[in-house]
Amino acid sequence: MTTHHAFFCGILMSGFTVAAGAQEAGPAKGPLRVHPGNPRYFTDGTGRAVYLTGSHVWENFQDRGTSSPPPAFDFTAYLDFLRARNHNFIRLWAWENARWAPWTTGDIYFAPMPFARTGPGNALDGGPKYDLTKFNQAYFDRLRTRVLAARDRGVYVSLMLFQGWSIDNNGKGTGNPWPGHPFHGANNINGVNGDVNGDGEGEEVHRLAIPAVTAFQEAYVRKVIDTVNDLDNVLYEISNESTGPATTAWQYHMIDYIHAYEAGKPKRHPVGMTFQYPGGSNDDLFNSPAEWISPNSTGGYRDNPPAAGGQKVILSDTDHLWGEGGDGTWVWKSFTRGLNVLFMDGGITTFPPTSDWRESARNAMGHTLRYAARMDLAAMTPRGDLASTGYALANPGCEYLVFQPGSGGFTVNLAAGVYAAEWFNPSDGSTGAAPQVAGGGPTAFTPPFGGTAVLYLRTARPALNYAYYEGEWSSLPDFAALRPVKAGTAGGIDLSARGRDDFFGFVFTGTLSVPSGGTWTFFTTSDDGSRLYVDGVPVVDNDGLHGMQERSGSVPLSAGPHAFRLEYFERSGEQGLEVQWQGPGTPRQEIPASAFSPAGDPAAGLGGEVRDESSRCGALGAELFFALILARVARWNFRRGTAARDG
Repeated sequence: MTTHHAFFCGILMSGFTVAAGAQEAGPAKGPLRVHPGNPRYFTDGTGRAVYLTGSHVWENFQDRGTSSPPPAFDFTAYLDFLRARNHNFIRLWAWENARWAPWTTGDIYFAPMPFARTGPGNALDGGPKYDLTKFNQAYFDRLRTRVLAARDRGVYVSLMLFQGWSIDNNGKGTGNPWPGHPFHGANNINGVNGDVNGDGEGEEVHRLAIPAVTAFQEAYVRKVIDTVNDLDNVLYEISNESTGPATTAWQYHMIDYIHAYEAGKPKRHPVGMTFQYPGGSNDDLFNSPAEWISPNSTGGYRDNPPAAGGQKVILSDTDHLWGEGGDGTWVWKSFTRGLNVLFMDGGITTFPPTSDWRESARNAMGHTLRYAARMDLAAMTPRGDLASTGYALANPGCEYLVFQPGSGGFTVNLAAGVYAAEWFNPSDGSTGAAPQVAGGGPTAFTPPFGGTAVLYLRTARPALNYAYYEGEWSSLPDFAALRPVKAGTAGGIDLSARGRDDFFGFVFTGTLSVPSGGTWTFFTTSDDGSRLYVDGVPVVDNDGLHGMQERSGSVPLSAGPHAFRLEYFERSGEQGLEVQWQGPGTPRQEIPASAFSPAGDPAAGLGGEVRDESSRCGALGAELFFALILARVARWNFRRGTAARDG
């Protein structure tokens, strides 16, 4: 490697910490679009891969119940639930009919409705007839308000536009929703009759059979788009489980219509097509012009999900697999096969939520999102062939995430290299560091606990910057006023870079990735003194001359990156330094090296040689790579083939 090449890579690794696949909770940073390098996922304005997962429920947009008006759904409590579980996606359910349902012969009411009820005269449900040329603004105000509220909590929203369970009872039960539909001939003042064959149901409105109906549907779609087009956290879904292949051409038309209408708007959003029930085919989904799809169980999506090939972004949804079903094992299987994961959650129709069999899937979705945030997801592909379990995401030679759906040991075929290892226990959410592993072929692993297990392997890399000092102190000095003897990067909190056993000090700095928001407690045990800072605030003060002594402190932290600094000194005698943390979903444990990344240049202001710390793992795209280089080159001079920093 030439000196200049080493210099560029050194800049990239020491001056910038960027993971192309990193995912943090927070407002969307741009409308989603299919990731050009890994079309199993979406990406946003940052270029990262975005994994979508979350619980959804039937009444999260329109209220639903057996009385009129139906009881109000607690959307704020719903968002609280999603963020507490680390979910980032919902389907916002829409119902086209105001009364009745296919699954019951009793009363079910839905409100509000998108069309204005002006009369004259009453519809079959007892309310005023609809004027299909006028919209009910309250419907669209609620739509925008809820999408905004979700955005502010870091949640993407798929807007369901139409509802297959609102037009007929074909294979869906003994009740009939059609008499409560605005396009029923007795329910509107516009002369629209959606049941042209007179069979008492409205399948025709989800076909291109009645031009007047299609025109009113297109006007409604335009109104929805006009309401939310400026928002980044939006996706569209044409219809939930419209009946069979007869609706395919209508759904394709609506997908194309949205694409065409948004082409003249400031922002464009992904459009989805979900399984047609009954009688649908997954082939119609894959052949559609939609960006994302939700298939049914054909092909093994329930028990042995097929690996996503990238033809479409797949949001595998228990709603289309079981109706209600699925568990944490299904979530992990699907995630490690390159699928996004959605859960039909009947336990959150009211709050507090149920505490039952659904907890397994709820928790697993949040856990998979945390790993998606930590990995370079854009570079990961399903590689079940590399693991004896058959379930793995991998960027060979860089990262591996392996799921053991059974119990006991397994093998992973690792590329040559040295890997940091971490175990995750899906049953209790605990993690534990494991010794580094040398690759170079099939490698055996045995989980330190029974039951299902997750193994995360990542190329051993620098975790923290360090600056090493020498001097005689009785308490922590002002390190900023001192010149370090040397500086560099370390694989963790490690004193092995010291030049002697007495009269020395270290300052470790970097970025700490916090997996979930809440109160975090840090513990330091040191001989002699130490002090730990997060975001520049002292959290644990363990200063002074003493043997191995533990001190702790707590601080509220949001999920995502935080500045980390740890100061330490040793006067004489034995020496030692240990740091642990404890927080939401994380029992007390040593902070894993994978939670750290270096920040800034450890040798800033020191001059000297720039080390080659290049790696193909987590590499930036070429344009960003050279943009970062050029930004730094402006601050450097090249002299005789070496780099010298301008003073």
